[in-house]
Amino acid sequence: MAPLLVDSNFFEKTNFKLLNFELNLTNYCWPRKVQLKAEKKTLIGRLDLHIEDILLPSELLSKFLIGCGIKIFLKVCESYNLDAEKAHSLVEQFPINFVNFSFNYTPPEVEICSREKNQKSPSLTDEELCFKPRDPFNWKLSTPFDLEKLRTVDPDTQTIVILAEEHEDTIASIANLAITAPKATVVFATTGLAPLDPKGLSIFKNISRLALDGYYSARALDQLPKHLIKLEVVDVESLKAVAHLDNLESLKITGNFDDLNHLKPIRSLRALKIDQSLIASLEALKDFPKLQSLSLHQNKINSLNDLTTLTNLKFLELSNMPNLSNIDFIQSLHNLEFLQLNQLENIKSLPSLTGLKKLKRISLCELEKLSDLSPLNEAPQLEHLILKMMQKIELRNLSTLKGHSSLNSFLTDNLQFEKVLNLSRTNAGRSFEFSS
Repeated sequence: MAPLLVDSNFFEKTNFKLLNFELNLTNYCWPRKVQLKAEKKTLIGRLDLHIEDILLPSELLSKFLIGCGIKIFLKVCESYNLDAEKAHSLVEQFPINFVNFSFNYTPPEVEICSREKNQKSPSLTDEELCFKPRDPFNWKLSTPFDLEKLRTVDPDTQTIVILAEEHEDTIASIANLAITAPKATVVFATTGLAPLDPKGLSIFKNISRLALDGYYSARALDQLPKHLIKLEVVDVESLKAVAHLDNLESLKITGNFDDLNHLKPIRSLRALKIDQSLIASLEALKDFPKLQSLSLHQNKINSLNDLTTLTNLKFLELSNMPNLSNIDFIQSLHNLEFLQLNQLENIKSLPSLTGLKKLKRISLCELEKLSDLSPLNEAPQLEHLILKMMQKIELRNLSTLKGHSSLNSFLTDNLQFEKVLNLSRTNAGRSFEFSS
C-alpha cells in the first residue's frame, strides 16, 4: 500500500502522518462498507466483512485481503480528492466483490441412524425450562471420547459434548449413540469457526436437544431436524433461520436480529431466552400463550407492557436492560413463581406483588437505584430471597421483611443483611421446580 500512498499524494494533500487499515469481522449481511475515522494525525479506514469472507483457501485469501485494502484506499481517495488512478488499476487484479467459495463437505462413512417413527422425546425438565447453566464439572459425559464407553451410556445422561473438530465418522457415531440417552442435550462445540456447509448439521437428525456453541450460517441452520424440542444457538442473523422448527419447546438464542415475528410459527414454545439482540419490541410474544419461561438479556427494549398477556408465565428473568424504567407489568403475571432481576440500572421501584399468590422465589442483583423492598412483603407465598450487590438497600429497609410469614431462606453477599433476617441459606440458591 505504501506506493499507492505516495502516488496519490496522500501525505501532501492531507494532514495525516499515518493511514491504518482495519478489517472488522461481523456475522450480519455482506455490506463490505468502509468507514473512515480521524484520530489526531492518523486516519483509520475500517471495512466490515462477513465472517464467511475469510473462509477461503490461502491462495485466494491473500488476494482477497489485498483487495480489501484497495477498497479502503479508494474510499480515502474519494473523501480527500486524491489521485486514485493507480488504485483503480489494481481492482481487477485483486477483486473482492465476487468471491464465491464452497466447502467440499465429506459425508461420514458411518450411517446416520434415524429416529423411530412417532418416537417421542422425554419432556423438558423445569431446570431446562429455566435455562439452568450447564456446569462443566457435572457433565456426565464429555470429551475425550471413548466409543466403547459411549455404547453403555446411561440413559439419564444430561449432556453429551461433541467437538466440531472431530472426524465426521466420530461425530456421526456419537450422534447415533445419543439416541440411547434421550434426555441429553448434545452440545456441538467448536474452538474456532464452525463448519458452514448446509449439509453439516444434518448429521444430528436423530437429536431432540441440541446446543450449537459456534457460528452457523442460515443455510446450515435450515438443515436442523424439525423434531427438535430444545435448541441453543448463537450469532443468528435472522430468526427466519429457525422458523421451520415448529416443534420447539425451548429456544435460547443470541444474535443481531431485530424482529421476533419470525418465531410466530413455533406455537409450541414454552421457554424463550434472548441474549444480546437488537429487538426493541416484544409485541410478537402476545401470540405465545404456552410460554412459561422468559429470559431477556442485553437489549434496547424500553417497555414490557406487551407481556401482560403471558398469563401462563412461571419464570421471568430480566437482565442488563438500560432503557427499562418500569416493571409494573409484572403484577399481572398471576402464575409467576420465580422472578429474577439483574443489572436494571433505571429501575427505582418494584411493582405491587399482592396478586402474585404463587410467587415463591425472588432474586435481585445490581439494581443500583432501588431502595425500597416493602413490595416484597406483599408476596404472600414468598419463600426464598436472594439479594446481591444492592447499593441503596439499608438495614432499616430490610428489617421490614423480618415478619414475613412464609420467607424461610435468604442468600446475600452482605453479612449485615444476613444478621438482620437470620434465615437459612440452604434453599435460596437451589434448583427451582415449578408447582404442578
